[in-house]
Amino acid sequence: MATFDPKPKLVFFQYKYDDELPAFLLAHKREHVKCLSEFFNVVVVDHDCDYAHICDIHHPDLTLFEGGVPFPSCRRPKVSSAHANAHIPKLGLLNSDAFCCGRAGFLSDMDHLGITTYFAIATAAAENTPAISDSLFIWPNSIDPDLYRDYGVWKSIPVLFAGNNTALYPWRQRMMRLISKNYSSLICNHPGYAPRREQQQIRVGEPYARMLNASVFVPSCGTLAKEVVRKHFEIPACKSCLVTESSPALQAAGFIDMVNCVFADEHDVLDKLSFLFNNQDALEAIVQAGFDLVHRSHTIKQRNQILQWYELNKAAQPHQRILQPGPFEPLRLVDASPTSNVAGIAPGGLHLRLLQQGDQLLAQRNYEGAERLYLKCAQYIPWMPEPKLRLALCDLRKGNASRALSWISEPIQFTLSEYRAADPDPVEWAYFIVATLCSKDIAEAVRCANQFPWLDHEELNRARRAVAILSGRKIVLPAGVGEHREHRRSIHQLPQRNDQAWFTSLCDILTACKRANLAEQIRNYLNRGSAALADLNNRNVAIRQENNDELSNASLTLPPQGKTRYFEWRLRIYKVRAGLKQLVKRGLYGAEARYGYFMPHHLSSSRNDEFYGLIHDLARGEKIGAALVVGADRRWRGTQALIAGLRAQEEISRLVCLKIGGGSGDPFVGAPRPEEDCVKWYGPLDLDPGDMGEQFRNSIRRIKDDNNVTSFDLLLFNGSARVQEDGFYEALYELLRETKYVLLDDVSDVRIHDIYRRLKSEGRHRVTDENPSLRNGYAVLEKRNGNNGRTNASSFDRPVTTLS
Repeated sequence: MATFDPKPKLVFFQYKYDDELPAFLLAHKREHVKCLSEFFNVVVVDHDCDYAHICDIHHPDLTLFEGGVPFPSCRRPKVSSAHANAHIPKLGLLNSDAFCCGRAGFLSDMDHLGITTYFAIATAAAENTPAISDSLFIWPNSIDPDLYRDYGVWKSIPVLFAGNNTALYPWRQRMMRLISKNYSSLICNHPGYAPRREQQQIRVGEPYARMLNASVFVPSCGTLAKEVVRKHFEIPACKSCLVTESSPALQAAGFIDMVNCVFADEHDVLDKLSFLFNNQDALEAIVQAGFDLVHRSHTIKQRNQILQWYELNKAAQPHQRILQPGPFEPLRLVDASPTSNVAGIAPGGLHLRLLQQGDQLLAQRNYEGAERLYLKCAQYIPWMPEPKLRLALCDLRKGNASRALSWISEPIQFTLSEYRAADPDPVEWAYFIVATLCSKDIAEAVRCANQFPWLDHEELNRARRAVAILSGRKIVLPAGVGEHREHRRSIHQLPQRNDQAWFTSLCDILTACKRANLAEQIRNYLNRGSAALADLNNRNVAIRQENNDELSNASLTLPPQGKTRYFEWRLRIYKVRAGLKQLVKRGLYGAEARYGYFMPHHLSSSRNDEFYGLIHDLARGEKIGAALVVGADRRWRGTQALIAGLRAQEEISRLVCLKIGGGSGDPFVGAPRPEEDCVKWYGPLDLDPGDMGEQFRNSIRRIKDDNNVTSFDLLLFNGSARVQEDGFYEALYELLRETKYVLLDDVSDVRIHDIYRRLKSEGRHRVTDENPSLRNGYAVLEKRNGNNGRTNASSFDRPVTTLS
């Protein structure tokens, strides 16, 4: 007799994952199916198929389509007849980071599959892609309680750092530098996300869970987006103390500082860890509360949001809609309204703040300032499309059409050639057409404008109309443009403008790009008034009617068309160039190893030099208000590394470079180079024989007065600036005593070594890094109560055994 399964049946169209992906990614794939199976009778389909045929075989109550997976080696199943069986609800699953480059491909997939309701695993998804916030629900990350639990392991690891340590994790980078200097720490490298053929020496599954269980504290953050990631739940689930950056999303998940986790930053983390190491009862209480929270609220057994949606969707009346009050709250039915589905969470990630600040400067026509902020965002997240589109807009405004075309081509290339979507993001394609108009002949712009004729968006349709005005040629617009219909949603949010303002802006861009003749054609057309655009719209309606039959008969899963080949070719060229660059780089790096550094710092192997890399990382990671280089030289790697590190900071810092020797006795101020916007140059300062110490003090006083600085947070001394008089080094020592971070090069020089010894013995500073054997030796010292308010470093000098 057949058994009755009370669970609804779900067909999950999941990617075919590359078996050579890192093991933790494959584990996440399995965890999704296991979580769904708690609430549904799940059938997984990861091969090409016919949707109607699958429905006839399995009779699902609900279907779920995975999309947005950004790994090109994973294969999305091709599903034909996706619009059959309209009575079966369909959902999309955005399985990616909130800022991922796969979002444009996901929106393309969902449009062609006829899906208008989505779930995302990222709690910040709505904030990062607001165009879909009214159709988006959150299915948050969770843990498998069979795996992440208390194994009763002895707490042998004081502090564990496990995970990525790139620029995407600025909080983790700061914590790793600070905590590892004060406490014994185990640092586990991240394997990355690319497929690898060789065996990876990382812990996954139960070995990883046991390592968490063996740790007292585990710092982890949700990237610069302040996301809720799996580690936030895995750590307390294994009865370790979660140390993390505070965020609205974590608070919504139930985390409370010093109750079930530790919210900390660089100003208080050492004090909080010291208190808890010395108060075991308080530590045990926090660990137990974190353990209880996760196993009560954040396992796969509580992640029933998709089931909630299914049941509410069946019960909904025509005047009702489904609302999710927060990412961790139950869904409910409310009266229909145009508001977002997910309410109450605005993480306010750093990358979004940079974009918003850049947008303000862009609106004020401060293109250089906006570009700097967009580039900083792109440095944090190199694959994110939004800063690249905005950088293209800056270049178009500045008249650099070819560079704009290069910027805008990058996200389109990924979407079409690597993700292999049917079409690109419509806003990106609109500005690809504009950049083509500004840099190539009009015939090429016509070909681009006629590409993807089904793709509909206000920005794209305006670009097509502009091409029609300038070429006098027919441009195919989507059927129904101008009627009440849904445009394709975009990952990009641009200011709302009317047609007149948009075309006026286009004229400014064309003029800046030295296409004044084209700008004049647009202006002449606009001077005819509103009738001109109405006439163009009427002509386009006729063109649409000619093409309606062709478009209506087209497959809903449309294949990439001709222009896609351009991006495939571009991708191949990119890979060839990347291979050649690696060959050339190895050759040049080999030459530098033999003859010394000779290339610019951003290209040179000096980026991997122990001392220069440390300078760069320290300047980039610590909060440096003002820094000084004594003995600066544009060619010296230390100066270059410091400039690069400060420019990569979240906040603007001031750097003063003082050159010693080779000039007049009175220091002059040199103009900064464009790429050294945060730098002010003084010198060359030629110290006359006599009282060199007083001359140096006077120069420093003048520098402080000029720059409104009372003290320097960082001072880097170039030992190759040979000064013979002891008075100079005495004055330098006085300056160093008040400096937070002291970086000394050429410590084997007797005078510099004397300064190094005096700073150590005095006790105001402690040595954080040094290497006597690298060239002539270097040392880095940190003022003891300058960074953290502590007079001595804490140590983990006894095993903790009370948290079993």
